[in-house]
Parts: sequence; structure tokens; C-alpha cells
Amino acid sequence: MSNYPREYEKIVALHDGTMVLLRPELSTDTEMLWEMVSSLSNESKRFLGGGVTRKKVAGWTRGINYNMVLPIVGVIEEKPKTRIVAIASLRFFKGFPAFAHKAEYGITVHDDYQGKGLGAELTRHMLEIAQKKGLKKVTVHVGAENKWAVRMYERCGFKKEATLANEHFADGKYYDNYVMSIFF
Repeated sequence: MSNYPREYEKIVALHDGTMVLLRPELSTDTEMLWEMVSSLSNESKRFLGGGVTRKKVAGWTRGINYNMVLPIVGVIEEKPKTRIVAIASLRFFKGFPAFAHKAEYGITVHDDYQGKGLGAELTRHMLEIAQKKGLKKVTVHVGAENKWAVRMYERCGFKKEATLANEHFADGKYYDNYVMSIFF
């Protein structure tokens, strides 16, 4: 791929010594991404907002425009195969001058790799990219009940800006979200 942004690649070591390649998502990643999201626990899927289908995953990998959304995946070698175990993205607002200074962030780490430092490593990597791009603010929406993620974001420098009451509906209940941001 001629416009593949290799400058966003990085290898990180998790707490247990597992090596993970962080790299931009590719159009050829559809099957690995589907394998990742379809094998998430119901709890993790709930935080995704539900409704992630094979067709939706194929849409993520079709026509990637790194200038609009920069998706970075965490890839590991698990003999005998390669596996995506995390995905994060920065959504830019280039067509909107009033919002061009910021990006929206999102991340999902597979259940098998939660609690090993991958979320924090990937988040710090994405924040480094945001700073290099000259952004002034990165915002994330996180379920208020997702204490693990809220603490990870706080350790990475995010601060709570707002609580959105009854923001998402899952399992027959409404849940609040926090809007958390970091400023550079």
C-alpha cells in the first residue's frame, strides 16, 4: 500500500512479556478484526455499543482514509497464526475548521489481553500520534460503570469533562457515559 503510514508502527511489551506490534489497520485485516470482535465477551461487546456485524467490520477495512480516521491495531504472533487483539482509532474533524484542533478516541482490547497493559500502551501511542499531528485535544466517551477503563484513561492523563446521563442502552438498562479529554 503506497500510502501506508509506517511512521505509526511501534512494538510494545506487555506486563507478561508478550510483544505486540501496533500498526495501522489494513484493508486485508477484515478476517482478523472479525475474529477479534466476534470472540469478545458479552461484557466487552456491551461497551462497544452492540450491533457489530461481519458487514460492519468489512466496512471498517474498505476504503480506509487515514486522514479522516486513523485506526491502529495491536497484532500478536500466536503460533501458528497472527492475531489482532486490540484496535484503537482517532477520528479527525478536518472538514470542520472549528473542530480541526481535536480528535475523538476509541479503543477495544480483547478480553484475553485485558489487564496486561495493552490498553495503556495503545492509548499512549495514539496520544503521541495526536501530538505529532498538532492536535490540542483528544476526547473519549466511556461507560461510567467501566471502572477499569476510566482508571486507565485517568492514568494516561485524561480528565472527566462531563457525565452524559442514560447515554447508552444495553441489557435492558440505560447507562451513563463520561466524556473524558486530554489537552496538549
